[in-house]
Amino acid sequence: MEVSHLMDSEVFRTEIIERINAEYGDNASRRESFLSEVVNDLCDLSQCDGFSPCRFEGVGPGNKKVEFDGYYFDEENKIDGTLSIFVANTRGTTYRMS
Repeated sequence: MEVSHLMDSEVFRTEIIERINAEYGDNASRRESFLSEVVNDLCDLSQCDGFSPCRFEGVGPGNKKVEFDGYYFDEENKIDGTLSIFVANTRGTTYRMS
């Protein structure tokens, strides 16, 4: 694949954020919607096979903050039988995946 056909990551990020902002505005479901959009793209690329939203925030060992936004467990071993954890790392009014 030629490099000129690859989408720049900032352009990709901006397009997703604009789609979410247009559809959901300041709605509380923007975070889940953002992650769903990204996971759908990953599924289209055969990098995952699903997504179950499940927001969790807690405190782990050493009083460290623990959080995640969703998961997928490959019960049928379609990909590799793993548990995938999804986190949407937000900063200000923009979203970025980590």
